[in-house]
Amino acid sequence: KPSVRARTFEGYQNIVRRHLIPGLGRMPLRALTPMHIQSYYSDKAKSGLANQTIVHHHRLLFQALKHAHNARQIEFNPAGAVRPPKVEREEIVVLTRNELLILLSTLTGRRMHTMVLLAACTGMRRSEVLGLRWSDVDLETGHLTVNQQLEQTKEHGLRFEPPKTRSSRRRITLPQTVIDALRRWRVKQNEEHLRLGVGHDDKRLVFTRRDGEAYSPKAITRRFDKIIRKIDITRITFHGLRHTHLTHLLRDNVNVKVVSARAGHSSVAITLDVYGHLIEGMEATAADAVEDWFASRER
Repeated sequence: KPSVRARTFEGYQNIVRRHLIPGLGRMPLRALTPMHIQSYYSDKAKSGLANQTIVHHHRLLFQALKHAHNARQIEFNPAGAVRPPKVEREEIVVLTRNELLILLSTLTGRRMHTMVLLAACTGMRRSEVLGLRWSDVDLETGHLTVNQQLEQTKEHGLRFEPPKTRSSRRRITLPQTVIDALRRWRVKQNEEHLRLGVGHDDKRLVFTRRDGEAYSPKAITRRFDKIIRKIDITRITFHGLRHTHLTHLLRDNVNVKVVSARAGHSSVAITLDVYGHLIEGMEATAADAVEDWFASRER
């Protein structure tokens, strides 16, 4: 528990209590074989559990049995001899530029407009957007810094955490449209807080409810989903705004290293793994560029 985040730990607890214990818990540890584990995975697949979820079960079980092996409780790790189901890469769903403009136009004058605009124009994660403070934003230089994120767990409720990795703590340059929107939003928020008797504090969150309190990440997800259902555009999640931002940067031939840094990925390899197919689709432009070398010589 001390080595992982509270939200991650809750996810592990859920897998163990709802699945692994009922499925394998009565089996003596030393009697557990790869066939038992393979049978467990097959049963979960037949019950309708997604392959990606079964892979999560496999990773957790593998680590638990690895710990048992290191503690000399078993002679080998039976999960290491089992191949989890293959996971097909899910297609990333994004908005076209026109659809993004339609979404933002629909939200004009509504409370979520600036929040959605910021997510779509920076690629920030939901937790990072909700954890952003005014002290993290410099509207004069047009930058913000991701210094914390807002998480929600059953045990602790809402609480702020530092970014997961060093690369997640990053500086992001803001386009002028976002700077102007943030300035307008700050004026409106100050007016709300003045009516509530709340003083101006740079440490306060950029996005708060009308009562000045932090938004629940789950509430934002539900509210965004409700809005997107009513608009005749591609159905995406709030996280889809991040995908939309990064996808269009790559399609606009922004250097992948720059895109990776903006995303807060720990390496370019992660960016390429998730979005690499977009670059492959533009590979033909490389051949055109080379051909231009010779065409210019002939001219």
